[in-house]
Amino acid sequence: MELYDGSTVVEIAVFAWEAYEKGTDAHVQADPTKLALLAREFNKRKDTFIETKKESILSKYGGEEHLDAPPKQLLLAQTVRVAVLSRAVIACMALTKLIKLPLTGVFAVQL
Repeated sequence: MELYDGSTVVEIAVFAWEAYEKGTDAHVQADPTKLALLAREFNKRKDTFIETKKESILSKYGGEEHLDAPPKQLLLAQTVRVAVLSRAVIACMALTKLIKLPLTGVFAVQL
């Protein structure tokens, strides 16, 4: 027995409506087992179609080495930290000769 949350129920209902529009006699409440089997078969065929399309494009044009993306943590990693300081802190740092004050603009210090 499968447990469904709200988004799964909505996906099943949308699948039933689209299947009905294309001529398949499937109804959510009348025959849920038939609908679940149709959805499973449809998803299986869709996945195989996507894989064959991907393989045919890669065999025709190449570029498989570009599919291996680095981890998401590396893509979103920050390499520079910038602190925006208040005028009082900047004045104190200038007095202690930690930074040189620019003539105009926003004060920011690269850490």
